[in-house]
Amino acid sequence: MDDKITIDHEALKNDIHASLTNAERNAIRIRKMSTWLLIISILTSAATTLVSAVTAARGPIIGEGPSGWKISCVIAATFGFATTVCVGANQGFRFSDRGSRANECAGKLKSLDISIKTGNKNWEMITREYEDIVSKYPEEVRVTSIT
Repeated sequence: MDDKITIDHEALKNDIHASLTNAERNAIRIRKMSTWLLIISILTSAATTLVSAVTAARGPIIGEGPSGWKISCVIAATFGFATTVCVGANQGFRFSDRGSRANECAGKLKSLDISIKTGNKNWEMITREYEDIVSKYPEEVRVTSIT
């Protein structure tokens, strides 16, 4: 019977560690995507402003006359469209909220991992806390071997 408990503890420990790794990777992936979208939106917004300002101050940046103005407007509009798409994607996919949840989940799992290493909580408490984390953060946690 003691062997069964040891095996269960080992499986739980492995699942917590795997879930922690998954949550940390998820948080990093989300942060990177959000950062890239933010950088692109800043650059395209700046490009929109620059194209518009140069065109207003000096005339069309490419060509002359009405066709030059159209081309300049299309360039500015394209940059503006890219800005809108990036900002919309960042907000629509809720990268900020999802990143916060992934970091919160990773923090709770890290706390459990430390509790296991230090032995400051009994296995029943660890199991209960892990069950709560798994139910609260289903996207951030993957349960593999506990049945």
